[in-house]
Amino acid sequence: MFVNPGLTIDGGNQIPLPLKEDDAQTIKGVCRQAPFGHGDKTLVDTSIRNTWELDASKFELRNPEWPKFFDKVLQDTAVGLGLNEVIAKSYKLLLYEPGSFFKPHKDSEKERGMVGTLIVCLPSQHEGGDVHLSFGSKVTRFSTAPTSKFDLNSISWFSDVTHEVTKLTSGYRLVLTYKLFIYGDGSVSASTALDKTEHLRSLLHKWKSRPCQPDRIIYPLDHLYTETSLCLENMKGRDRGVAYSLNKTCSESGFYLMLAHATHVRMGEDGYGGYDEGSEEYGNLRYVYTPSGVQVASNLTIDGDEILGYDINKEDPDSEDEGEFTGNENMAPTFRYHKTVVVLVLKDRLRKYLQKNVGRFFDSAQRAQNDRLTEMVIQDLANNRSDAYTRQAAAGFMDNVLHCSTEPQGPIVRLISKWALELDNITMFRTCVRATYAPPGSRGSRPPAANQSPHYVYAKAVSDELISHLKTHCDGQEHTIDWDYWFKDLGQAIDIAAEFDAFCVVFRSSAKHEPLLESFKAWAVPICDKKLMSQTLWTLSDEKYLLLVLEKRNADSEWVLQSFLPTVVPRFHRSLLWTFLRSITAERSGPFKNSIELYRCIIEHGKGQLSLCGDDIMEQESGQTCFHGNNFISKYTADTRHLQADDQDHRTSCKKFIRMMKESYIHGAGQEALELLQQSCQRLIEERQVWSSVSVHHLMSNFLEPLIIALETINVPPVPAVHQFFEVTLRDVVHQPIMSRPVQLEGWAHEKAFCTALPNCSPCQAMNAFLENSQRQIWHFPAAKYIRQHVECQLTDPIYSLQTIKDRTPHTLVVTKLGTHYDKSLRIWQQKAQQIAHSIRGLRRDYTKSLLGEEKYNALIIIGQPSQENPGTTSQANGDCAHPNAKRRRIWECM
Repeated sequence: MFVNPGLTIDGGNQIPLPLKEDDAQTIKGVCRQAPFGHGDKTLVDTSIRNTWELDASKFELRNPEWPKFFDKVLQDTAVGLGLNEVIAKSYKLLLYEPGSFFKPHKDSEKERGMVGTLIVCLPSQHEGGDVHLSFGSKVTRFSTAPTSKFDLNSISWFSDVTHEVTKLTSGYRLVLTYKLFIYGDGSVSASTALDKTEHLRSLLHKWKSRPCQPDRIIYPLDHLYTETSLCLENMKGRDRGVAYSLNKTCSESGFYLMLAHATHVRMGEDGYGGYDEGSEEYGNLRYVYTPSGVQVASNLTIDGDEILGYDINKEDPDSEDEGEFTGNENMAPTFRYHKTVVVLVLKDRLRKYLQKNVGRFFDSAQRAQNDRLTEMVIQDLANNRSDAYTRQAAAGFMDNVLHCSTEPQGPIVRLISKWALELDNITMFRTCVRATYAPPGSRGSRPPAANQSPHYVYAKAVSDELISHLKTHCDGQEHTIDWDYWFKDLGQAIDIAAEFDAFCVVFRSSAKHEPLLESFKAWAVPICDKKLMSQTLWTLSDEKYLLLVLEKRNADSEWVLQSFLPTVVPRFHRSLLWTFLRSITAERSGPFKNSIELYRCIIEHGKGQLSLCGDDIMEQESGQTCFHGNNFISKYTADTRHLQADDQDHRTSCKKFIRMMKESYIHGAGQEALELLQQSCQRLIEERQVWSSVSVHHLMSNFLEPLIIALETINVPPVPAVHQFFEVTLRDVVHQPIMSRPVQLEGWAHEKAFCTALPNCSPCQAMNAFLENSQRQIWHFPAAKYIRQHVECQLTDPIYSLQTIKDRTPHTLVVTKLGTHYDKSLRIWQQKAQQIAHSIRGLRRDYTKSLLGEEKYNALIIIGQPSQENPGTTSQANGDCAHPNAKRRRIWECM
């Protein structure tokens, strides 16, 4: 609601508003024809400017409430122009009557320091008289007519803006004009009058304290900015004042300020230029930047109503994708609306903007964005370190960074460590320490090696910052340092012996100060030994560390053979055992001259892991699938990621075991390996139900044949456990498909069929009575169609012929035994026997014969061929008919 200024002219003649005809004439009577400037001349030319003016010295604004109201107008003007506090000096009173206008022109600098013009259009009904402002290619039009009868309007522009007043078509237009000047020295022209007040700060505090407030405020800017230009320094016009004001105020009020490119997408049109209820809309922040223009996030989903003061229905689309014709209807067009926006995020909600990896995929861009976001938070913390809320929010954010699946860069961990120490936040510092042995991206799993990135860079960052801190605060008092206070989690964490040792190495290399180094060693050495002997699981990632321990302390053979290896080896993962055994015997200039003793000790104490089990037989190479007959066998895939190039022929556990057997005999641990083989054979026999369905081909190629060749090569004497394993395997597993040789039944008798529908199916009982009858060859079965079809489903084998006779109702199914059932069964059995004999031909070796004995060798390996007798079909004196020489299963239906 506007305040009447109390316009008074001619020494006391007060002009009421809205302006009436006779009052307009009164004003005109004291005015002069308004001139305009042209070069260094002042001219009056009604073809250029046709309006009336009254100098400020000849009128007054006497309402005492007007200055207060005008101050608010002036504040809005400053914000709109992107200026600091401005001063307005009254200049003229202008009267436009029908036919008045002012052609395009620029205001001259009427006084030094003048930066612009402000006009206040007082209530006076009129039509026309629009104001056109242009700067470069941008043109803005303002119409004061729609609200002219009862309202007041203000318009302002810079002095270098070209402006025009179009012809007034009716009524009168009464305007107060002011010259604008920057307040003070003008050095902070990008700030606004609002950041000198508590109003904005109060609003933000109130908003933050609301119980269910959203995480952010999004405010649209007037201008669009490119990706390379979006930063505070490049803000233009009103945007500059708004952004600078918010940037200063929001941080003190508990918000982070960011800039972003927002896109609103609307799809679907009702055919008349509007949008129906089915229109699909969505929006996002394509890129989000810090105030300095560094990208920190991307592709954040937003709703259109999250943008303050934004109504898409009042916007023109910035781009459009035309719909395509599809079938009977065309696809709706897609409209895109672009805005550059200010995003205010509550400081304790910023963690939601952290980018996280999906699955196992690593995106360096995500990590870079997170790191820049962290730098923004730390910079804000440096500027507001005395603010408790800022410290709390920053600590929470940095804790989320350290726990995020996207690993931060080493410099970020260094910054977080530094601020944790500076803020005396031991919890945050311990989180940094924890990242040195359980980095965020590990998701609880241990990385390949404790001395690789990110372990090393994190340990280096944390160590450097703590050493610097301790030198400052504990100089000369190093012996009093409570290392458990700083490294509590590191000291108490289980199963990180290698990581603890790696951290200690880094810390010692950074601690050049001898007293500090000695104090640290006194704390670390006992813990290192304790972790070494108490670790519950050792994996491939620990191999290098364990070999280093062995190298350093191998001279103490009693400790190595009686304490170290007996303690740690039973906790080795099997994959580590395979590689560790090979490593201590590999050709090297290293110190393992007692490798035989080490090898024997490792096998002795690693039998539990090295011994083969049923699942090992099932294990497949490269994810292959094993079939046996028509049965699908569950697959077990070996994890071969850790294998070296020379290990490609030993991908499965069975082949690794056989290689270990051979190497054990080479390195003098044959007896231990033989005992392990016997233990494995006994276990495999006990667990044969697990692997008995494996294909013969896989069983032979993966284990049996390589094992026999290895035993023969290294001349292992036959032992009962191995003999029993081969006998059971060949008899119960390999020979299982041919265990029962087909038996020729008497006469026309066949094996009965099993009904798939009902246990006591009468038609099937009658059918089986016929099948088992040795005297009958042909069966006539009159029945309804669905019953006949059910019986036919049980007789799909081509050893029967089926015929339907339709000479009566119900029709009759005629089943004829062809007499070929035994020949077929025998042929199938012989084929299986030949396949098995071919599959196990690799076992036809002298060593296998000596292992099994000649009798069992002939029975199990040299599979005898079945007799070549042709039993044919016995002729039946009492049969229904002679058996036909038919080969087709179905005789087409006869009438």
